[in-house]
Parts: sequence; structure tokens; C-alpha cells
Amino acid sequence: MSKEDGLASRHVGSSALGVGVILILAIAFLTLAIREHAADDARSTEYAILRAATAAETDFAALETSLRNYLLTGQTLPLQQFERRRIAFQSHLSELIPLLQAQPGRRDTIRAIGTEFQTWLRDAARVEISMRKQGRDGTALMARGLDSALFDRIRAELGRFVRESNGELEQLNDTMRWRRLLQTCGFALLTALAVSFLVTSSYRNYRAFRRHLRKAEEATAQNRAIIDNTLDGVITVNEEGRILSINPAAERMFVQNAKDVIGQNVALLVPQRLFFHDMKNAGRGAIMAVGQRQGYYPFQIEISLSTMELGGRRQYVAIVRDVGERQKSEETLRQISLGVSHTTGEEFLRSLLKQLSKALPNDYAFLVELSGKGSGQFSTLALAEQGNILRNGQCALTNSAFADSIERGFRAHLGGARVLFPEDVLLQELRIESFIATPLMDHRGRTIGLIGVLDRKQLCDTQSTESTLQIFAARAAAEIERKRSEEDLSAEKERLAVTMRSMADGFITIDNSGSVLMLNPVAESLTGWTQEEAAGKPLATVFQIFNERNRKRYTLAIQRIVEAGVAEGVDGPALMISKDGSERLVESNAAPIRDRVNGRLGAVVVFRDVTEKRRLDEERQKADKLESLGVVAGGIAHDFNNLLTAILGNISLALLTSPNPEVGERLGAAKRATNRAQELAQQLLTFAKGGAPVKQTASMAQLLRDTLSLSLHGSKAHIEFQVGEDLWPVDIDPGQISQVINNLAMNADQAMPAGGVLRVHAENVELMAHSISLGLDAGRWVKISLQDQGIGIPEEYLKKIFDPYFTTKPKGSGLGLATAYSIVKNHHGIIAVDSKPGEGSTFTICLPASDKELVTQTQDPVPMAPKGTARVLVLDDEEAICMLVTCALEELGYKVTETNDGTQAIAAYEKAMKDGQPYDLFISDLTIPGGMGGQETIKRLLEIDPDIRAIVSSGYANDPVMSRFEEYGFSGMIAKPYEIDALGRKVAEVLSQPRRRVIFHQFDRKTA
Repeated sequence: MSKEDGLASRHVGSSALGVGVILILAIAFLTLAIREHAADDARSTEYAILRAATAAETDFAALETSLRNYLLTGQTLPLQQFERRRIAFQSHLSELIPLLQAQPGRRDTIRAIGTEFQTWLRDAARVEISMRKQGRDGTALMARGLDSALFDRIRAELGRFVRESNGELEQLNDTMRWRRLLQTCGFALLTALAVSFLVTSSYRNYRAFRRHLRKAEEATAQNRAIIDNTLDGVITVNEEGRILSINPAAERMFVQNAKDVIGQNVALLVPQRLFFHDMKNAGRGAIMAVGQRQGYYPFQIEISLSTMELGGRRQYVAIVRDVGERQKSEETLRQISLGVSHTTGEEFLRSLLKQLSKALPNDYAFLVELSGKGSGQFSTLALAEQGNILRNGQCALTNSAFADSIERGFRAHLGGARVLFPEDVLLQELRIESFIATPLMDHRGRTIGLIGVLDRKQLCDTQSTESTLQIFAARAAAEIERKRSEEDLSAEKERLAVTMRSMADGFITIDNSGSVLMLNPVAESLTGWTQEEAAGKPLATVFQIFNERNRKRYTLAIQRIVEAGVAEGVDGPALMISKDGSERLVESNAAPIRDRVNGRLGAVVVFRDVTEKRRLDEERQKADKLESLGVVAGGIAHDFNNLLTAILGNISLALLTSPNPEVGERLGAAKRATNRAQELAQQLLTFAKGGAPVKQTASMAQLLRDTLSLSLHGSKAHIEFQVGEDLWPVDIDPGQISQVINNLAMNADQAMPAGGVLRVHAENVELMAHSISLGLDAGRWVKISLQDQGIGIPEEYLKKIFDPYFTTKPKGSGLGLATAYSIVKNHHGIIAVDSKPGEGSTFTICLPASDKELVTQTQDPVPMAPKGTARVLVLDDEEAICMLVTCALEELGYKVTETNDGTQAIAAYEKAMKDGQPYDLFISDLTIPGGMGGQETIKRLLEIDPDIRAIVSSGYANDPVMSRFEEYGFSGMIAKPYEIDALGRKVAEVLSQPRRRVIFHQFDRKTA
């Protein structure tokens, strides 16, 4: 569309818009007129309603007057007037009904008035008229006032209706007046807007016309500037082949002046035969031709043709490009590719830069490669001159021409480069004036480098240089990206290798045929195969796994790993046999290795040594088993100890009072049997749940010598001690640990019936980290080993020897090693065994070392109890024990009071305090089934007497109250069963202590 057509269309559009506005105003006026007519109809209807209602009100008032006159005079004329007014009133009501058709509420009011009027007429007016006609006195009838209330209500309803109608009419009149005022103002405003719009539209059309002319002039100037400054030649030719215009690039290309060639035939520039004929027939497209410079110098050109219509005449536009330089560049590139085609990486880039410096006539060629990311990014600059590399190393790009080109893209500074970049050291050093560079881009569009040329002189024509740089840039970018891909792949392989070497699991990778490709160090250690030995071997040869129970090879599972890359058919841990024949339990899994298109390349087998985990699980199961049994054993041993206390005590009393030697011998045998039963009960209590050992800092070296010398006295076994003099002290219960050593020594002696050597080794062990092999945490430990030369333990028994009641001896109880295990566990240590049939056994015990100093204790003799002065209060639920304690202590001169419940004991103690005869000692059983035990009772008694002296007694020798009795308010403790002399010594010991005030500590106690 031409400029004139555009302006005309704009003018038509503005006129149509104005006409549209006028039509809208006319339609609005017509709409308002119709609405005004409707409003007039409503006002006329309301006026008719008001007129009829007013007439009805007047008739109703006259009707009353006519009725009163008739009643007073009895004449016919008032009666006739009454009938006329009645008919007129009813007629007006009938007239109102259709007028109120659109107002149901008001219409119902008129109907109600008509109904009430008929009622009044029938029940009041007609009756009075009839009575007057019969000669009744009118005054009396008026005084009677038949249904005057109904008449007044009708009159009031009529009056209210008239007032409402009058109000409606006034409202309609007010609305009409405001509407006409608003309509007048609105029409005036719309008229003003329409006129303003038409004026504004005309003004805008005028301004748009001026602006369009200005843009057209600017576009013409821009087109002329583009044509004048383009690097290609532009020639326009008319239908006769005459040159109409030629741009400066064409002048330089053909070495002609425009004024000399305009009007001349195009053959002056392109003398090729039939060229103009071919150009007219082609119309559009590209053709190759030979141009002619002034002086008859031919050169290769490429012409792009197009046609245009101007003023009804056809013209041809030829865009001419000199392709001689491009052909020269292509030839140069071919030579370059031949020179660098057999090199890669850094060598290729150096060779490419050398060829670039020889291919272009500039002083220097350079290549910048960017490496790294973020703050760690650095750049490498290579500089070449005439085929020689001058520099190659890292460089700083800050405030340089290189940084400007990397940031902004292709840059060409044809002069004054040193002035533009005064901080660029390289430009200043080489005295560079011209700088041309193009960035190197990877396939993601990221800048990875820069390639270009430097020159000491100013440059003019850079077309050939730019095209050559583009070719070199594409090849250099591709090589840099390929080199980086190789480096990334190599780094990824190294990271994978490092990861596999640092993993705690074993890895074996195989190809699709099942041949081993790689093993990590953990896999080498577990399988016994090195990477060099295993490479190429079948997976089944290197990774030999068997069923743990029946020792059958997992052939199908290995086959599934090779075929599908998944581990199937292996239930739980498998037995793996390494190259040297050693066996381990392993858990394994497998996964396929896939390429980018989900094709399977092989598989990876991951396996983990769970031998130690299995051992720890078995240790936990063993501990759980002992704990469960301890719940039952503790209760049985407690009740058993109560019975043994009564038996042992009574035997002791009988021994003291029996003069018959034969009876005394029998009682002694019974006492020895009771002591053996006590030892058995004590073993049960040792691994029963609840309570800690009564610990003290002791020398393990002395304990070992004392216990073993006594245990193996008279034995055929010989003891060799290897105990360091600097062995750390330990916090232990000497009695319990001595029992452990005694049990182990007795087992060793029985394993060597013909005699042998028992080697006892004790040393200090300090661990800086957790030890998996020993199962110990970091810290200081004392390690004790007992190694015999016995028959050894079969492998199938090794997992059961610490189980309660497991024994291979005909007369064994099965509690010795179970008790030893429980004691060591309660001391926060470990006990382990290593044995092979025929090679003997080695038991190892590790106990935490103590930070306390070892103190040598001296035992002072216990004084005897005062005779006849001490009062003792006894609390025990067993009647036999109460009787035993009473007999024993009374025999020693004490005064004893027995109680069977904590409540009784508290009452007795309070009574004694009130009577001024307090008890000197309180002996209490710890547990009273169904009643208040010793712990609760002592708490209450301490509130009564903070200076109380008390002894706690229980069959639970390992109960926390027994091991820390002072913290619970007691002055001493004695474990059941006990002998009479032991009880006497403990009572005398406590009574000899000064009274001291005790603060009770509340602890949570757990008993078996």
C-alpha cells in the first residue's frame, strides 16, 4: 500500500468513527425518548388513580351525610342521594382495579375496602334504613351507631390510599423533572464530546500524515545509507539495460565513478555475452559471472538478482560480491586442513595457529582458550608470527581487548587499539594498532576462547580476514570442545576409580559375556584376586559364592547376573570362598550398566563382608537370651536364698549348741552342702537382670595370681604368667571377676587331664578409634588372655559355649561360662574365645581401665557388739528368717523385735521413739511381696529419725540398693544366705559406727 493510500484509509476511518459516534448519540436519544414516553404513561396512570381515589373518598363522605339526613328527617330525597353516592363510590372502586393491575399490593387494598364497604352496607346501613322506614326514631337510631368502627376504618383506609397515590404522583413528577435535566445535560455533553472527537481525529490524521512523511524520508535515507555502506556492490538497471544507480562499494569493486557509468549499458561492468538477457530471464536468484574493472582487469563475481516495480516500470537490482578472495580463503583452508589433519589436542591448536599466521598478511595471530569455571577461571594465550609460536602460557585478560571481545562478541578495531585499551600490556608491548577477534563457541553457545589477528598498522579492508577467521574459529572451537570432552571423561574415570577404591564394599564390573573388567581394592582383598589376575576371567571363577547351609554353589544366581545384571536366587548372606580358600559371609547385589540409549553394556556386582556383623548379631542374641533367662533366674535365686538363709542359719545355731560330736559332723556336712547350693544360687544371680557389681579399684595382676594359684593348687597344669608391671588398675567386683577367672581356669584344667601349660597374658591396650576386630570402643583397656594346651573346642560348639545350661560335661551345670559372660558384660567388658580342635583354646577378656589410683587397703578387726544394751528391729516376710535372726542376736545379747511388713516396722519404731526407748539398729529385707519393702520403709524412717542405723539384706546381691546402700539411707548390707557369725560381725560393725545424719536419694530400682 502506498503512502497516499494509507493516509486516505486513515481519513476514511476517522470519518466513519465520527459518523458512528453521531449514530450512537441518535440511538441514545431515541432510547431516552421511548423511556420518557413510558414514564409519561406511568404518570398518567398514577394521575387517574389519584383522581378516582379522591372521587371515591368524596362519595364516601357524602354517603355518610346522606344517611344521617335520612335517619333524622325520614324524607325520600336524602335516601335517593344515599343511593346515588353508593353507586358512584362502587363505580370509582371498580375503575381503580384495572388501573392498579401492575401494583398487586395497592389493588388488594382497594378490593379489601370494597369488601368492607359491602359488609357495612349489609350489616349497618341497610338495617338502619329499614328500621327508619318502620317508624323508628331517627335520633335513637343515630345514637345507636350501628358498626361505626367499620365505617371509620373504611374512611381511614381510603384516606391513606389517597395520600399514597398523591405521594406516588409527586415522586413521579420529581423524577421526571430530574430526568429531563439530566437528559439535557447528557445530550449537551455527548454533543461536545462528538465535536471534540471529530476535531481531535482530524488533528491526529494531520499529525499522522506529517509523521508518515517524516518516517518515509528517514526510511529512504536509511536505505540509501545501508546501500552506500554495504560491503557488497548494489547496481540498479532499467529494462533497457541502462545503469540507474551504483553504490560506493560497487565503485570500489569496479574502480569506476558513479557519474561516469550511470546511463551506460551494464555491459560496461559485466561484459559477459548475453549477461543482461540471462538477468532479465532469471528475474530472481544468483548467477556467477566475470566482472571487469577499469583498465580491463577481469575478476570473479557472484550476482544476486531481484526485480521491483516503481512507477509502473520494472527495474532490476543486482547485488554483486567479489568471490575471488573467498576462493583464495577456501584454498588456504584446504592447505591448512592437510597440514593439521593428523594432529589433535594442543598440538593441533598450535599447528592451526601457525597456519593462520601464514595464511593472513597480518603481523600476529593469536588464540585464547578459557579454562575452569567461576572464580577459578583462567585463560591461556598462544601468539604466532609468520608460522612461529612466540608465546604460549597463562595470561590475565582484565581490562584487555581480549576481555572486551569475549564479553561483546566479534570485534574489529581497525586503528587506535592501544588508545582504546591503555591497560592492555600485550598491545602496548607489541605496539599494536589494529585488533580483529572472533569468539570461539561450543555447541551450547558458551564462549570457550578467542581467535584473531594483531597488526602494527591500521587496516582498511577486513572482509577476507573476517571470513578466514570464521573458518579457523569453527575448527578451533570444535577441537577445544573435543579436547575438553576427553579431559572430562578422563577426570570422571579417575573420580570413579577413587570412589571405588575408597568404598567399604567390594565392586566387580563385568561385560555382557560375563568376563571381569575391573575390581576395586576391597574386592581384591575379599576375593584374593588382583586386578591383573582377574581381568578377562569369568565371574564365576573370581566371585565364588555358596549356600551357607548346604554349601552348594550359586550357579544360577551367577548366570542371572551375567545375563540380566540382577542378583536373584540368593537368599540372605552367602558363603564366599576366596582364592586362598578362606571363607567369608557376604551380602551381594547386582545392577546392569547401561548406555545413553538404555543398551546394556555389562553389570556391576556389589558385595559386603558381613562376617563380623553376623558375629555381633549372635552376641546380641546371646545377650538377649541371657537377659530373658536372668529374669527367671533372679526370682528363683532370691526365693532360694531366703530358704538357704534359714537352713544355713539354723545349722549354724545347731552347731553352736550341739554337744554331740557325731551330730556336729552331720551338721557340718549339711552346712557344706548348703554352701555349695549358695554358690549355685549366686551364679544364677550373677547373670540375672538388674543391679551392678559392687565395684572397687583393684589390681588385675594381683587378682590373677591369687585366684589362679588357689584354683589350680594341686593340679597337673602349670601356669606361665606374662603380666606387665605397669598394668593399669580396673574398677571391678573382685569376687565376681575372681569367679570368672576361676571358671576359665577350671575349664582349662579339665581340658588338659594329662597336664599342660596355661599361659596367662595381661597387657594394656589403648585404642584411638573403634576396633571392629576386638569389638571395643576407643579408650584404655586391660586385656587378659588365658591360653591352654587342651583338646580344643569343636567349631559347632563355639557359638553355644556361653549359652546357659549348655555343657559337654556329664556332671557340668552349664552355668560356668554363662556366668562369666554375664559378669564381664555387667563390667562393660567383652569375653571371646578362639579355639581349634587339637590346638587348645584361648579365652580373651577386655575390661575398661580405671582412671583412679590403686590404694592398698588394710582391714581392721571388727569390735564385738555391746552385751545387753542394743535394741534391734527386724523386718522380713519370711517367718523362719525372723526366728533365725532373733535367736542368733538374742544369743549374742541383743534385744530383738520382729515385724513382717514395713507398716508394722514404722509403727513399732515410732512407738519406741515416743516411749524413750529407741532402737539402736534396724535390719530390713529389701523385698516384701505384697507389702512395703526395705527401700520404702527406710525412707519413711529417715523422716522420723535422720540418725537411724540400718542394715539392708536381700537375696538380690547385685541389686543397686545392695551395691550403693549408703545412697539409699542404709549403714550396711548383708547378702542372703548368711551365717550366724557373719550376721553378728555385720551388726557389731554397724553399731560401732557413730550415728550420722543421712540424706535419702531417690533412685529408680529395677529388680529381676
